[in-house]
Amino acid sequence: RDGKAFPASDLFGVGATCFHLLTGNSPFQLWMESGYAWVSNWREYLRSPINPELDFVIDKLLKKDIQERYQSAEEVLRDLTPKQLLALPPVGKSSGKLPPTKAPVLPKSYPLLRILILVSAFILLFGFSESWYKNFRRIQTSLVSRLIQHNNPGKNDAILSQISLGKVSLENTLKGHENSVLSVAISPDGKTIASSGDRTIKLWNLATGKLISSLNGHFQQVNVVVISPDGKLLVSASDDNTIKIWNLATRKQIRTLIGHSDSVHALAISADSETLVSASDDNTIKIWDLATGEQIRTLAGHTFWVRSVAISPNGVILASGSFDKTIKIWNLAKGYPIRTLEGNSQTVTTVAISPNGKTLATASRDVYDGLRLRTIKLWNLATGREIRTLAGHKNTVTSVAFSADGKIIASGSRDRTIKLWNTATGEEILTLAGHTNTVTSVTFTPDGKTLVSGSEDNTIKIWRLSQ
Repeated sequence: RDGKAFPASDLFGVGATCFHLLTGNSPFQLWMESGYAWVSNWREYLRSPINPELDFVIDKLLKKDIQERYQSAEEVLRDLTPKQLLALPPVGKSSGKLPPTKAPVLPKSYPLLRILILVSAFILLFGFSESWYKNFRRIQTSLVSRLIQHNNPGKNDAILSQISLGKVSLENTLKGHENSVLSVAISPDGKTIASSGDRTIKLWNLATGKLISSLNGHFQQVNVVVISPDGKLLVSASDDNTIKIWNLATRKQIRTLIGHSDSVHALAISADSETLVSASDDNTIKIWDLATGEQIRTLAGHTFWVRSVAISPNGVILASGSFDKTIKIWNLAKGYPIRTLEGNSQTVTTVAISPNGKTLATASRDVYDGLRLRTIKLWNLATGREIRTLAGHKNTVTSVAFSADGKIIASGSRDRTIKLWNTATGEEILTLAGHTNTVTSVTFTPDGKTLVSGSEDNTIKIWRLSQ
């Protein structure tokens, strides 16, 4: 106020921090767009209800009028202290008898919220080092995620609960590729794994881990493999600039699609199994009729390699990620661009769309807050608005995938790990370690109980998420 800082100014910062962690929205960005208008309607940005105590405290921390805010940390703590404790009488002379009392039952959110406010206030008031800040952000994210879970206890299903408890086991490791495994896919019935990397595509029995067949036909490394949603076709793409379509049941090659002038690195098939999309280092995206192999159109707009594509479940929207640092959203049927998302400062490595078609997940080589943590961004697919940023990997994120119910996101990275995230809260649930080189590809089985990963260590790993 009048260019001066007050204790209430720091406490406003605590409230803004809580708002950011609960909603994924940047207070600074909102201020740039509309000044302090967001403060009066901050609840509209919440993605799930919060309990009244938390609502009251955050609202008072965020009051625009400095006189209406908390004036000290003591006031905040007073509101965080259960009323039963405040109502206890002062200690006096004992009558020798104690009245029968029940131990106060404290809401689970109170200690979590108190820790969050205290740690935030301490950091804001006394400063921090990089290591302090790194740990601080992890603590904040964990606390807020737990607060949300306390307010919505029914939202966790059995699989999510087991993952949260660390009940994930490495079921099998498949070996057979001579070089890096660059892509893995699972058939709709959950019985077959397809993998690619060297010049071959390999098919595996998911239950037993046994190799079923090796498909040969490409002349250079096979960058990506996908299986059509109807389970009939397998499609592969290679550094030889071609796309090959195979009959999954007979394992026979049906046709080769020629059109790209450079390596093809990404494929996607529409939910009705009628449309194939390919992306290439020739900076273009091509749309094909999967049944006939006819090229329908070419989408040009990216200025560098296009390394990832995803189609919305309803087949209307196509998302593409490029080394030009942008994500483009297209109308798939008409082939025109809808918007360009430019929230990344480095190359975009992978994109995925949630099963309900509402959320877009993207990964890039962006570094988070100078801490060298790499990021995954979640976007509202309809509006293009950024929802939140997930940071935790120590090197480039190479692959992201949603579980069939959309509640879990899996990410693979050059840091050799896989991370599982709660989609609703952005909380990092678990880290899976086992690969000895870059994790290149991750995908869930249709029932969400199993995760399959491929790596530059030449192996495929099968992880059991639910018993």
